[in-house]
Amino acid sequence: MKNHRSVILLLFFTFCSVSISFGKDVKSIIRGNIANTPKGHFVYLSDPIHKLLLKSPLQNGSFTFETEVPQFSFSGTLTRAELFFADQPNLSRIQLLKTSKKGPTIILEEKTYISGDYKSGRFKVTGFFNDKLDMFSSLKEQSDLIISQKLELVKNSNQASEEKAKRIFSIRAYYDSQLIQERIGLIARLLDKVALDQLLFQANSSFYGYEKVDSAFNLFNDSLKSSQTGKLIAEAIEIRKQKEKDFLKVGEVFPFSSLPRQNGNKNKVEELKPGLCLVDLWASWCGPCRAEIPYIKDAKKKVSQLQVIAISIDENSSKWKEAITADCSDGFIHLLDNKGWKSEIIKRLSITEIPQNFLINEKGIIVAKNLRNEEIVSAVERYSK
Repeated sequence: MKNHRSVILLLFFTFCSVSISFGKDVKSIIRGNIANTPKGHFVYLSDPIHKLLLKSPLQNGSFTFETEVPQFSFSGTLTRAELFFADQPNLSRIQLLKTSKKGPTIILEEKTYISGDYKSGRFKVTGFFNDKLDMFSSLKEQSDLIISQKLELVKNSNQASEEKAKRIFSIRAYYDSQLIQERIGLIARLLDKVALDQLLFQANSSFYGYEKVDSAFNLFNDSLKSSQTGKLIAEAIEIRKQKEKDFLKVGEVFPFSSLPRQNGNKNKVEELKPGLCLVDLWASWCGPCRAEIPYIKDAKKKVSQLQVIAISIDENSSKWKEAITADCSDGFIHLLDNKGWKSEIIKRLSITEIPQNFLINEKGIIVAKNLRNEEIVSAVERYSK
């Protein structure tokens, strides 16, 4: 279009299950009105799975699509979509994904309405399922707002830099934990397809204890539990249960051998057992993990002979080193097993989630594990005597 920038709105379908089976298609009506869109713009509806690509000009920011949307033949699984904006016409789907401005994520259903403002990037999606999805999004937005406000207060305080760092990590860990509880609570209240969809993510996330996921899953009716999404959740829970059975227990000998050093060499058992020892598994991207570091440093100050072995599963060694510097944890023995959740240390110790730690006495016996915050300090003091 002459002298005009085009805006392309892409609805990109993604599916929350690997196994795909389609039943009868249903008619989906998607309407929207986006304020402050530039002139000469188009709206695109794209389904990459079935190579569907529909285009329509926007009339004063309004658009309507009526199309047949493939639906899963089983219950409990939802079809997701993402909105994207771009400033050029006739782009391929791949080009749109690379160059466009992202809008909200939605669930496609029989009737969906999208409103919003192009300039501000704020959008509202309404519909039977989308209204419920918005409830989960709102929890995250509210949590982020509270964290932002509290962090600003800490940054502007007169506390020492180390105390500020400790407080900042504690705030993030606390509200991240609160958000997890709120999500589980909302799932337990809804107990529908949207809730099941959210639970599937949590079942596969190390930040959510499998016991809580299992308890929430048992609240759903048999129809949803037997759906494809329900089966995936049940499978994830069972895998985590089996790993927990193999998990190291208090009273067992900790397997120090074959842990990788920072330079890639192997550690000898005697090098890693200098009296009381705390083995901490973490990653730079794990907020709760890093929130515990100030407490570990406190424990080391109070019990100077404590040896701390911090084993990271970071895949990015630069981020790992940056985190060590930022957290002022140079006094630890730092080991890197850089394959994320596929790391050897994860397999050997049957770790299902981080942070995870083990307190080991001078005989190499685990005397405490999975300690949180002040528990780390008190346990170190107790077993150092």
